[in-house]
Amino acid sequence: MVGVDELVDGLSWCLSHGRGENITAVAVAKEGSKLKDVCGFVSSFGLKEVDGKRMPDRDCQQKAMEVHSLLVGCVRFCKEKSIRYSCLRCIGNLILGISLHVEEEFRLFTKSAVECGAVHLAMDILRDLNASIDEKREALRILNNIASSSLFDDLLHDLGATEELCKVLSTFATDEEEVKLISMAVGCVSHLCYNESNKDRLFHGGIADALLPIAASKSQKHKFVRAMMGVACLVGEEEKHPALKASEELVESITAALVASINRLPYPPNSNTFNEPFNVMKSLFFLAGNDNNKRLFLKFGTVKVLVDILHNESNSELLLERASATLRRLCFDKEVATALNNMPGLKSFLQRSTGQSPSRKKPKMTFAESISALAWQLENVDVDKRKETSATRPSVSVSKSQVMLSYNWSHQEIVLRVNSYLQDHNIKTWIDVEQMQGSTLEAMSRAVESSEVVLVFFSKDYKNSANCRLEADYAHKLGKHIIPVRVDSYDPDGWLGLLLGTKLWYDVQDANDVAVLSKLFDEVSSNLRRQVHPPQPKTPPKETPSSMTPKRVTSTQAPAMHMSPQLALQPPRLSDAVLGIGTWSKEDVMAFVQTVGDHKLTHLFESTSLSSSDSLMALAISSVLEGPVAVAGKLREFMVHKQRLRPHFGALLAFSGKLYALGVKESAADA
Repeated sequence: MVGVDELVDGLSWCLSHGRGENITAVAVAKEGSKLKDVCGFVSSFGLKEVDGKRMPDRDCQQKAMEVHSLLVGCVRFCKEKSIRYSCLRCIGNLILGISLHVEEEFRLFTKSAVECGAVHLAMDILRDLNASIDEKREALRILNNIASSSLFDDLLHDLGATEELCKVLSTFATDEEEVKLISMAVGCVSHLCYNESNKDRLFHGGIADALLPIAASKSQKHKFVRAMMGVACLVGEEEKHPALKASEELVESITAALVASINRLPYPPNSNTFNEPFNVMKSLFFLAGNDNNKRLFLKFGTVKVLVDILHNESNSELLLERASATLRRLCFDKEVATALNNMPGLKSFLQRSTGQSPSRKKPKMTFAESISALAWQLENVDVDKRKETSATRPSVSVSKSQVMLSYNWSHQEIVLRVNSYLQDHNIKTWIDVEQMQGSTLEAMSRAVESSEVVLVFFSKDYKNSANCRLEADYAHKLGKHIIPVRVDSYDPDGWLGLLLGTKLWYDVQDANDVAVLSKLFDEVSSNLRRQVHPPQPKTPPKETPSSMTPKRVTSTQAPAMHMSPQLALQPPRLSDAVLGIGTWSKEDVMAFVQTVGDHKLTHLFESTSLSSSDSLMALAISSVLEGPVAVAGKLREFMVHKQRLRPHFGALLAFSGKLYALGVKESAADA
């Protein structure tokens, strides 16, 4: 086997003969064959023939770590293009993985090359207007191999790799010569997309938009499947991105790529594009986060493929975990969940495999945790059945005035501050860092069932978390009062946007803002007060109010309120009329709203959750506690955010004034 010594000799010859613009005619006559032989030897060093394919030679890669700097030096100092190209290719060979799965030994080779300046060299060549297409392609190959390890993504970003890759991708369909560059750039970008920590900067850097036309082209020479997977990783969870108009093609093609990768086959067939199953699975995982895609996974057989992966114990734990996590996301669609429950042998497999209880507090789950969570979800698809089960089991030790804090791990610090504030003000809270016992999902479900109010600390991470969605969905289906709390700049969309609807939210991005925390406390305490005094059931036939005066609730209908000490301190006392709003129908609510006489105000209440008796009662209580001007201002802020009723503050003030009068008139009479 030719060794590193021969490589060093060849590189030394290159340095001594390649510093001029070109080797002279005399030198070519004397050394031409030598140049060709040396360049051929250098460009193929680090590879070996295996079953007719050129594969990395681990022994050569290991021994050649000491000459990385010499290779970089040859490219820097030699002006002969054939030498530069050969050395660039050799660098790429020496950091090429044996398989698409990155192993620890390979990371050492990559680190050595980076420390010797390989990334800086490749970036300089991409920016060099005089560099040849072949040189730029080899520079991209170096970046592609380095990106596959994800160790140096920050370095690539700092050196402007996103911008340069976008420039290459934007040349799609402009020049046939650029195909060599684009296919390699797509491969490099796809590796970067698989790393979730790169998602935001790649998306904002324009990578998704640059990949879209390539993904839609179905061009094998441009690696359209890799482009599809990159798009899926970047925008698969987005609800409104134009890429998702082609979701059927994305799901179908990536599913086919997954099947091929598991069988160690290229996809598309007859191409030289091989994919790592775990990377393909990542792109499907992101697509499964979008509710619009879930049933496509049934249509194209993806669900069956994922279940088959779970049954194959020879698959890596990483692949098994991601397959089960993808199925968990799909289970939020009842049709998919039903199909899974009907799959022969799946339930018994899950029962056998169920192990450690999952924890939302860890950024990543193990396979045992994920499979336990999947089993729990499939068992609890039917909320009504769950209610019956919860009614017959021993209850947990909680207060009836309990508030549950539902949040994602990434914003725990803010949530803990809010929790401390509420506890300091005598609000009984449930938060999983304090009261988690036994099965995590069982504890979560009991906490929801036993709480009167649920604070949803919403964020992008919350929306994309299966466990957080379980909590929020369950609270909504049980009719718990949900108060949205904002912890970052994310505006709710998708399932979370539908669940929160037009509810007023509290912004606690600054968790030390006492004014906001005080308002949140008022909202929580007023809703706990309402829950302690439940509205009486309606008695048919329903009476349509003949005037716009709300129904009066007599003392026999509304027994005296038993307030906890902290709530009893809140003045003034509420009238029975406010408490009686809980018996109103939607028509009663709208009849009251129409007394203001503003058409747009009526339309807003009619088309949102504000038309419910619960919402109106909460607004009435807020008017009493905060005053009509404060509540009108809060409503106006909400409506401006929704692009509605900007100039209608007067109507909002009149509406809040009516609520205030309704809330205090009887109290004044009593006084």
